[in-house]
Amino acid sequence: MTNNEQNTENSHEVEWLMRKITEQCPNAAYARRAQALAMDVVTHYGIINLDAEDVNLILDSPGTFAAFDVVIDDDCPNRGDELVSQLTAQTAGFGKINSILFYLFCPDKRQLEFGDIQPFSEWLQNHPGSDIVWGTAIDNQSPTSLRAVVLLKHD
Repeated sequence: MTNNEQNTENSHEVEWLMRKITEQCPNAAYARRAQALAMDVVTHYGIINLDAEDVNLILDSPGTFAAFDVVIDDDCPNRGDELVSQLTAQTAGFGKINSILFYLFCPDKRQLEFGDIQPFSEWLQNHPGSDIVWGTAIDNQSPTSLRAVVLLKHD
């Protein structure tokens, strides 16, 4: 397959994904925000990469669709704890989380450390039975913050 054919196939896949997100969102503004977050996932090449198929896995899961991002300043001494605190606040009203996609964007000057991952890992353990998809990438556009894009389905 040529590069042009691959780009055409990818653009059709992305268009289809955007329509699917629109169908699952409660209103147009929310759909636009969810689409932007999904595009962040599918257009950034990561250390642990995610793509349109990973987003589709979440969209095909049962439940209500939700999309949000969490941003932690780089000077926060306990980035992992703050990440979990914000994730908990964002998902407080949800029932069981059926499936969840996380894409962690790290600044180049302060990449993920074990202390950042440990609280996040413990938070995930509090959601047994959830399908979990995750990845990580270096984010040169935001060199001063850790950002998590979250797409999920919940009861």
